[in-house]
Amino acid sequence: MSDSETLSKIQAHLEKTNEIIENSIEQDSLFHDSSKNKIFKLWLESNHFALNILEKNSKE
Repeated sequence: MSDSETLSKIQAHLEKTNEIIENSIEQDSLFHDSSKNKIFKLWLESNHFALNILEKNSKE
């Protein structure tokens, strides 16, 4: 597998994970579980950071 294929798979995984996290945040906010929301939001922020790095590297 080439580097670009690997990066593409990582990007797809992060994007799918982000969807799951966003849905979890939305559901947990209905139950006012702020501790879980903080964890999910931190996880989401980490994934966005990783996606930004992947996008920058793919342009170079």
